[in-house]
Amino acid sequence: MESIELLDLEIERKRVKESEQSSLLFKNIVESEKFEKKRNDFKPSKTKILFVGESRPSGGTFFYDKNSNLYRYTKESFENVGIDFSLAKFKEMECWLYDVCKEPIDFINSKSKKKEIINKYIPDLKNEIKLLSPKYIIVVKKTCMEKVFAAILESGYSENINTFNTSFPSCGHQNKYVDELTRILRNIL
Repeated sequence: MESIELLDLEIERKRVKESEQSSLLFKNIVESEKFEKKRNDFKPSKTKILFVGESRPSGGTFFYDKNSNLYRYTKESFENVGIDFSLAKFKEMECWLYDVCKEPIDFINSKSKKKEIINKYIPDLKNEIKLLSPKYIIVVKKTCMEKVFAAILESGYSENINTFNTSFPSCGHQNKYVDELTRILRNIL
């Protein structure tokens, strides 16, 4: 009798766990749709400068909510070249931020796992680049994004001519990002 009760208990635990996972997956899908709607609200009809990021942050901040490091330091860089930055101005200047990964991956510690996930989305990025045909592409992050940068170059873009790579503005790289992006903007605007 005890083994039947234990089996029933184990089946119930498994059912609850699957239910919780389904609920979390649904929540992530709904949340993702909310972020992507906001991103697309600021998508220009023509893209001159495509910023390519890894993914939106897992902590709930988001460039298009104006509350992320990327927003703060991108704003500073644009202001360094005399542009009164806002999301509306970013769109008006035909700039748009595209994240390679659809879900946050910044919490993943394993670089090999991050690269594996990023590489899975490279075909989507290539399609987006083909559709948008941006004049310039700025890849925001150097680590784990090597194949992304290589895929862009394979798509006919040239390093330091119309494709650039910057540090990501976190972990002490904020000033480096601002310096790099300011220099790029001075050359292409």
